[in-house]
Amino acid sequence: MTEAQVFSRIGREHHLFTLPEVLAQVLKAIDSPNSSMEVIAGVIARDVALTGKILMMANSSFYGRSGKVRSAREAVGVLGTRTVKSVALSVSVYDICNRLATRIDLRDFWRHSLEMAIVSELVAKAAKSGNQEEAFVCGLLLDIGIIVLDSAYPKDYEQVWTNVCNGGDINKCEEEALGTNHARVAAFLAEKWNLPQNYVESIRNHHTVFKLDEAGSVSKLSQVVGLSSRICKFSLYGPVYRSRDDFENRNVLMRNLCLAPDDLALIDSETVMRFVETAKFLDIDVGSSLDLVQRANYLLFDSYSQLEMLYRRLDEEQGRVPAGNVDEIAIEVLHIVVATFSHYFNNASATILGRSQLLELAIRKGEIQDNPAGALAKSIEVIQRGVQNITNVLNVMKSVDTFRTVEYHESARIMDLKGHLNKISSEQLDPARQV
Repeated sequence: MTEAQVFSRIGREHHLFTLPEVLAQVLKAIDSPNSSMEVIAGVIARDVALTGKILMMANSSFYGRSGKVRSAREAVGVLGTRTVKSVALSVSVYDICNRLATRIDLRDFWRHSLEMAIVSELVAKAAKSGNQEEAFVCGLLLDIGIIVLDSAYPKDYEQVWTNVCNGGDINKCEEEALGTNHARVAAFLAEKWNLPQNYVESIRNHHTVFKLDEAGSVSKLSQVVGLSSRICKFSLYGPVYRSRDDFENRNVLMRNLCLAPDDLALIDSETVMRFVETAKFLDIDVGSSLDLVQRANYLLFDSYSQLEMLYRRLDEEQGRVPAGNVDEIAIEVLHIVVATFSHYFNNASATILGRSQLLELAIRKGEIQDNPAGALAKSIEVIQRGVQNITNVLNVMKSVDTFRTVEYHESARIMDLKGHLNKISSEQLDPARQV
């Protein structure tokens, strides 16, 4: 089977490509530069269900209104056209997918997709990317290809699902069976719905392994949804197992988006409240509050089980290593770590020492005035001594051939290098050895 065959088959399902008439009119009105709020509100008012959802959102606690929003015109003014557009798209996509025949639990699917939408919106806000509504829609659509493939190829996807639930990579399993994957199918649908090209690219690339992007050449929206897909908690197909590559790519994306761990912690804390209220005003069935609590407890227990399994494996591996080889393996690992750290530290130390020496020279020439106590000169001396101490540690660790450790505090041990370092320090202070 090829991707072209899959797209052709999906293309024959006309209801997937025909957006509801009211949605098409809403999008046309919002995208038209000549449309007023009255015109947009008039189109929205033709759909009672959509009007109700938009009014409920406008009156939610997130918008902090003191008075009651009672009309579609007022709601558009409170929410803004971009938010109205994202709500209309979300409602329509939800209705389309719920008409498909699938064996996948739709509550699990929408719980997973809505979380990705909310997290994507919050990441976009934290990264100050200016495209929060677009991020919400993209997050909601990321995995729509799973539902579509399961509906179009139930027998083939049953085996895919079995392999994925047993720990297989979902993209690889899909490509082996169907010649494409859910991300490309979702992007294909987004194109057919005439969504903006940056939506299409972000949806297609949400499993992409990103690189450091100092030049900002990669779409920020793609990186926002890429990060969101790596930090969401509600998995669609069983326990969430994060590989080393996932963590490394998450860190790359955080650097590209200028986000810190504290930002992710804040996003995590905001997601729960937003999740419950957004599901309510979009009328998306994600289960009761009790269902969500039970699911959260399951995720906590699964995390505990994974940690326990890692400890068990570590114990097993340690038991397999001959006692005489433990020290040898530890030394080999140590030298690799030291070599890596030295590679990055050498440039940094050269820069630090170079700047401190320039300051020292400027003080001697009188170009910079130090205070009477010589605080600046003393600070430079401390900086230089600190760099030298780190250099000494690295040099000693490069030559270590035994792995003796001492207790650093009650729950950690460090390598016993004190004697070596004392010797180096005394040699550096010995006037007979000074050049």
